[in-house]
Amino acid sequence: MDRLTKELSEQLAEGRRLEEEMRKNFRVLGYDL
Repeated sequence: MDRLTKELSEQLAEGRRLEEEMRKNFRVLGYDL
C-alpha cells in the first residue's frame, strides 16, 4: 500500500507539472487558460 501511495503521489505531481507546461505552451500560442 505504501508503494501505491507513493506512486500516486508521484503521478499527481507529474500531472501538475505537465499541466503547467501545457499552460505555458498555450500562452506562447496566444491562449490564456
